[in-house]
Amino acid sequence: MADREIERHEAKRDIWREVLDGIDEIKARGGKRHVVLPLGKHGNRGVKEKNPHVYIEIIVPPGGKIPDIESYGSLLLPFAIQDDNCRINNIGCVASENDDDLCVVQTDDHHFSLLPGPEFSPRLYRGQTCFHDQCVPSLFRLGKNQIGYLTSLLKKYEFHKLIAGSHPIIGYLQNWTIDGKYFKIDMEGLSQHYEFATSMIDVTRSKDIAMFFALCERTATCNRYEPIIDENREVVLYTVNLKALLENNYPNFHIIGFQALPRPDAQKAYSLFIDHNDNFNIVPFVSYERFRVKRKESEKYFQMFDEGKSLFPEDDIVTYMAQEIRESKEIDREVVETCYQRHWIPKIWANTSELVKFLNTFGYRVTDKHLEFSAEQKRKIIEKWNSEPPLNADRVKCRFVYEPL
Repeated sequence: MADREIERHEAKRDIWREVLDGIDEIKARGGKRHVVLPLGKHGNRGVKEKNPHVYIEIIVPPGGKIPDIESYGSLLLPFAIQDDNCRINNIGCVASENDDDLCVVQTDDHHFSLLPGPEFSPRLYRGQTCFHDQCVPSLFRLGKNQIGYLTSLLKKYEFHKLIAGSHPIIGYLQNWTIDGKYFKIDMEGLSQHYEFATSMIDVTRSKDIAMFFALCERTATCNRYEPIIDENREVVLYTVNLKALLENNYPNFHIIGFQALPRPDAQKAYSLFIDHNDNFNIVPFVSYERFRVKRKESEKYFQMFDEGKSLFPEDDIVTYMAQEIRESKEIDREVVETCYQRHWIPKIWANTSELVKFLNTFGYRVTDKHLEFSAEQKRKIIEKWNSEPPLNADRVKCRFVYEPL
């Protein structure tokens, strides 16, 4: 019964509509909220939201426009070229020497994203410490039952409410425009990278990052990464043909890129949405290689990423609050009611009262939770952003495109 209901719900879900609804809600609430802004290019501390902001300015030349994803894809190297860091593509364009640079790309009619490099590589990667015959997203993994599926969705939307409603950097970035397009706040991608169950499979622009996740694993006892030293272990590296995905307009490909929280940027994040009955192993344009661990190689990648710390930058406030949401036996009443009304959860209960009774049966309590960052937490988040600004004019690049004459 539970599996059938999950399947029906997933078949009806419109992931993109849910993401866009989340963005709409952020914008709707933005006018009611005053926040202390992070420093912009010339400083902005203490400015209220209604006053002008200072953002990285990208001046669009006459006749030019920022590239869309189709234009971006057309510049990728042929898949047969193995050098991901090749700086010159097949039509003579030259990429930046800095692989940490971000490319401005229009990702839908109203938004742009900042895509991590290397700019011309035709590949994405994913590393896993073991191979699964059914490779599925966290939301659909074996052992998920009706209550697990339901509470995973509700907790994800609690996280959306927390960060969309009161995270000051999201409040800052959501109004950044280039060429009339807004910066894209990716609620689903942020949820994925803060360990909420989603229908996404993570992939990365960096083969080195994927190799870290293949050859290093997080220990259950101390919640830290360690290199795998057992040379009898077999791990797996996935390679995704990004050029083919874009040329074929693969509908479930998803750009995360730079976001207000640091993990997606550190991990050069992209993703693929995988449906309830799908399997990442057989997704078009995805291949994989299984190979045995070499201890020295594991230790190499472990040290390359500072024992995993550089892939999970210090973000104590959000990390703690995300963990609190995931582990809590309380569910926010507003989230329950909103998810039920908007069909963001399976509507198999007659009303929200029946849904609440179902949650109570499994020890969950529906209550009015305070899902908001305190003034002190906001201040610390802004201070952290200002002390180590992740964006600057040298890092954000735009390769303009022009209509043929």
